[in-house]
Parts: sequence; C-alpha cells; structure tokens
Amino acid sequence: EAIVAARPHAICLPKIATAADLLRAEHTVGELEARHGLGPGAIRFHVMLETASGVLHASEIARSSLRIDAVLYGGGDYTRETQGTATPDRAEQLFAMTLVLLAARTAFLDPIDSAALGVNEAAVVKEAQQARALGYGGKTIMNPRHVDVVHNVFTPGREEVERAQRVIKAYQDAEAAGVGV
Repeated sequence: EAIVAARPHAICLPKIATAADLLRAEHTVGELEARHGLGPGAIRFHVMLETASGVLHASEIARSSLRIDAVLYGGGDYTRETQGTATPDRAEQLFAMTLVLLAARTAFLDPIDSAALGVNEAAVVKEAQQARALGYGGKTIMNPRHVDVVHNVFTPGREEVERAQRVIKAYQDAEAAGVGV
C-alpha cells in the first residue's frame, strides 16, 4: 500500500512465474490505485522473469497486462534455479535470454537484461555488449559506477543515428510521393 501511496511511475515485480501471478498483482494494484485516487493503470509494471517457469511462460506473461512497459531477464536467479553454472560468456543462459527477448519484442515491450554478476567494469561491458547484440534495449546494474559503462554500450553511435535518419527520410519521401507500402 505504501508503494502505491507514493505514486510511482512503475513498480518492478520480481519472480513472476505465470500470467496468473501478474494478474493477481494487477488486481491488487488496481484496488490500491482506486483507494489512493489514481486512475486505472496509472502505475506501470516492469516484470522480472527470473525463474524457469517465468522464462517458459514469458510470451504469455508479456501479453497478459497493458500495464507492462518492460520485461527484465533475471539471469542470476534463473541460473541458480535451473542448477546451472554461471560462466563469463553466459552460454547457459542464452536460450532463456532469447525467449525473454522474443516475448518482450513480440509484445512491443522493452527487454532489459539482468544485472551483471561480475563486479568489474570489463565484465559489465562484455555482458552489456552481448545483451545489445541479442537485441536487448538496456541492462540493469547494481553498482552506480556502471551507469556510464552501460549507457555507452546502449547509446547508438553516429552511424546508427545517421542510418535511422536516412530511413525516416526515405519513408517520408515515399509517403509524400504516394508510393511504398
């Protein structure tokens, strides 16, 4: 109740394993929003998928509520629950990372990678680069020193910005000429 009373923009929901888990949270938050004079859906959700069940139900979960803005992959807990062994290249997590990524992208949500298990900057950079290469839009961090590191990895470079501007211009030109799809 205290969280909703503070009127946050979003709540991060950990350990979501099924759509039913999320819908229970949505019902509770909806009741609390009404009690505190907030409109329906005022508080958004960032959903953490960090269990084997959550990963397997990722698509269903991602589509279960219009409140969801982001789907976060939780690699540390996922690896522990599956009794895997964490490795620097995260090979043991790539399947789960991909399922969560696809669930988020096909539901038009932001996919966010888990916090790096390594505490040194090189490990954070490596994980952030891997997540971006897969298609993730960001990465959580545990140490404020890593904000700039992760920000640099996920900020588009000059070439990416220029390409995006060319694509937008081509679309606008085609639309103005009445051609295109």
